[in-house]
Amino acid sequence: MSNKVRGTVLIMLMTLMCGCSQHKNSSAQAVPDATKAEEATELQTISEEIVEPASEKTSEEIMEMLWDESELHGYDMFLYPGFTLGYSEENGQYHKTYTHDILCITAGGVDTDSEIQSDSGKTWIKISNGIIEKADKIALQIGGKNCEDTSWQERLFLMDLTGDGIDELVIRQQYAEMGLREAYLYVYDTETLERIEFSEDIDSILKSVISDASMTDKGEGNVEFNITDSKGGNCVIEKNIPENSQYEWAGVTSCKFIYFQDNQIKCVASAGYTSDDQIGICSVADVTVTLCYNSDTKCFEPEADYVIEESDETNDYYFDKVIIDKTLEEKAREALEEWN
Repeated sequence: MSNKVRGTVLIMLMTLMCGCSQHKNSSAQAVPDATKAEEATELQTISEEIVEPASEKTSEEIMEMLWDESELHGYDMFLYPGFTLGYSEENGQYHKTYTHDILCITAGGVDTDSEIQSDSGKTWIKISNGIIEKADKIALQIGGKNCEDTSWQERLFLMDLTGDGIDELVIRQQYAEMGLREAYLYVYDTETLERIEFSEDIDSILKSVISDASMTDKGEGNVEFNITDSKGGNCVIEKNIPENSQYEWAGVTSCKFIYFQDNQIKCVASAGYTSDDQIGICSVADVTVTLCYNSDTKCFEPEADYVIEESDETNDYYFDKVIIDKTLEEKAREALEEWN
């Protein structure tokens, strides 16, 4: 075969090989593109933890996307003492994580059935201790962005509430404007990850403390409230109500905040009246019950004694009770101010 013919054949072979290669590459690229389109559709259905596939964002960008600036720059040490904030990625979803030694709480996206998706997965959590993994549904998000209503006290921490010398995992959820909406508490055994229940609903316990109340107009806007508790005792409190106001006794509210004293649970609600010139219940008295762990029934039960006292509506009164570690709160505030 002449050199000219050989050269022509070689050129044809090279052209054919290049064409096959280009066709192969374009076919290989079509699969990831289709996969990305499917993932983007799925991402629209899940919760606040999700935005884009992990490969498109840096770790720092993901953290800033999931967490509030205050949590990333100081307040994490106070709101979640002992826990490290992070994230996990699963099926194209980002999830907030709280880690303490072997304990890990993952927020949202625990299950994918239609019921949970319709709830956006925001209040589902997954708890793991390295051996067991369990899922639970709570009332509010623990933390992160879009949690503006959540109070600025310890939300997630470890505390021995059963008296066995082993800390339980505690999630406390209460609103920044205490008393307007219900507060919640979740306690988990760190070994079994089972939720430790209450013998009765907390609100039911609080509402049962007061059996009756009467109101006597003392003139010049002064009204005397005679409150009778479930044991027959009386508490008399006088309040000033604008003259010509229409008011009536409203009873006991839902639990407005929860605090801890001597490793015991204290639940507080307001008792008061409604008035035509006020929004919501005007607090007259605070009702406090103590919940203690019963090792026989394996649940928290109310103590026989409770407290009914005149309400103190000042913020200092509430914050002094609900903050567990004031030193840590101050340290967190200083760290945030230094960052700003």
